[in-house]
Amino acid sequence: MKKLMIFFIILSLFLTVNVAFADNETVILNENDVYVSVDGSDSVGDGSVDNPYQTLNYSIEKAPTNSNIYLKSGTYNSTGYEIVNKAISITGIGDVTIDGLNGKISQGFFKISPNASLFLNNIKFINGYCDLNGETPSSIINQGQLYISNSTFDNFKTSIGIIENESYTFIDNVKTSRLSNSELFSAPFKFDIPIQFIYNIGCCDIYNSYVGHHTTIRI
Repeated sequence: MKKLMIFFIILSLFLTVNVAFADNETVILNENDVYVSVDGSDSVGDGSVDNPYQTLNYSIEKAPTNSNIYLKSGTYNSTGYEIVNKAISITGIGDVTIDGLNGKISQGFFKISPNASLFLNNIKFINGYCDLNGETPSSIINQGQLYISNSTFDNFKTSIGIIENESYTFIDNVKTSRLSNSELFSAPFKFDIPIQFIYNIGCCDIYNSYVGHHTTIRI
């Protein structure tokens, strides 16, 4: 219960002035709001609701700490995003998907550094892939503070888990499907490794979530 209260306190700090309604795509504007659209532009866009950026990577780079990034409906290809020394929230407005493209561009989705925090809300994450021979063993590496709510993870192949949590992670209303291990070992040395949603070596709280009956969570 204490951790749950902490979560809502932090969420309120993110959304003190602005509120997003994902179902009807209505927002109350805030000077720290940044908007992204698949039809936007990183070259001539300014990140406003009427002139959004096009890519999440550029938006994260431009967003100051305590910013709220809103992704308008559409599918965004993950190029790997790093959150360094800032606190940001990323919320999908409408039907928003982040596609890992099976690791073709980047094996990582997010890396949250120490002294950074990331809040993810109302996003579908699909087609993640990473292995020990690549750039990262997990799709999300958290060394700071990570909060995920109202989101799904589908079709992920990882080596030690979708999320590697080294600090603090809070999960609420998250569902997973089609999780499997990436091809790490060739015959005759291949063996079946338990599939994990979170490889946890820090502190983790999970509420109202379904992570699959074939999935293990190490806490």
